[in-house]
Amino acid sequence: MGGSKASFTSEVGNSLPRCGCNETMKLFVSKSIENPGRKFWKCRNYMNGCGLFLWDDLVSEFAVKETNPSGCRQCEVNKAYLIEFAKEIVEEIDCRVGKLNKLEKLKKKIAMEKRKNLWLMFGNWFVTKAVVTVPAYFNDSQRTATKDAGRIAGLEVLRIINEPTAASLAYGFERKNNETILVFDLGGGTFDVSVLEVGDGVFEVLSTSGDTHLGGDDFDKRVVDWLAGDFKRDEGIDLLKDKQALQRLTETAEKAKMELSSLSQTNISLPFITATADGPKHIETTLTRAKFEELCSDLLDRLRTPVENSLRDAKLSIKDIDEVILVGGSTRIPAVQELVKKLIGKDPNVTVNPDEVVALGAAVQVGLAFLTVQ
Repeated sequence: MGGSKASFTSEVGNSLPRCGCNETMKLFVSKSIENPGRKFWKCRNYMNGCGLFLWDDLVSEFAVKETNPSGCRQCEVNKAYLIEFAKEIVEEIDCRVGKLNKLEKLKKKIAMEKRKNLWLMFGNWFVTKAVVTVPAYFNDSQRTATKDAGRIAGLEVLRIINEPTAASLAYGFERKNNETILVFDLGGGTFDVSVLEVGDGVFEVLSTSGDTHLGGDDFDKRVVDWLAGDFKRDEGIDLLKDKQALQRLTETAEKAKMELSSLSQTNISLPFITATADGPKHIETTLTRAKFEELCSDLLDRLRTPVENSLRDAKLSIKDIDEVILVGGSTRIPAVQELVKKLIGKDPNVTVNPDEVVALGAAVQVGLAFLTVQ
């Protein structure tokens, strides 16, 4: 099992040698996607090698996926290191799938790593203070826990603000008076709708609603199921039972979804997706925007109810809404934007990057409250 002795550095600064045997072990810390009977974890960017682990957003679950059929010694060394590191995060670990018994501990550890990354990003400037955003529906204990996580990470949390408020700040609505704003936030795994009233620089959240089990991952899964269904019909093989094939399907589905935001159709190519006694099998097909919208029609319908509930709870009608702003990468889907336009009766404001709008709003809050922003 010879190979290069080159090393790579994980995000926590520890260097592990790459053995070159092409075996892969990953500690995925990211949101999960459903897999029959199990959960399978994905990371958008990862390195192949004996071992590595990557931080993603704050999560409630993790998994260690290990493979070492060749018995490579370096793989075993790396595996032992990663498992020991994982044990520092949780009290109990299952090397196939484990649930975090101490989520707050993980949050704090992630926060510390992100602070170190910020130090590197900003050229040896240590980040010591922060404005932190949270969902509008967070209660006092959740907000306190978030603030505590920042404190333990060495950050002075200057203020906790609601995400829809931050989004509104990014659009400069604090300069307006008597405006009613609907914030439509469709992320990777959750969907939130908030109605805010702005007056004299004060933001008041009138209502919130949403679906904690609806997001971009669900749209990806519809494409995955469509690809896997067609393949099973043609080849008699269920790719959903093959974790590596499922991972490739999911990454390809997300890429296709993103391309369909600007194209009317996209080509999907997955060579060597699996193999049989007859040889390797491939997927070559085309997905149109119309077909994608058909596959996701019920998901689009589910977006309606939280909007209607939020307006009802705020005791407002669509005529009372002055502005609609979009938050979250999934709002780039044309069918989503068209749905919002039909529901509210006006074009949503899309002048700010929906992936960055909340972070930009938090930065504006820092400037307004603690610096001088014009």
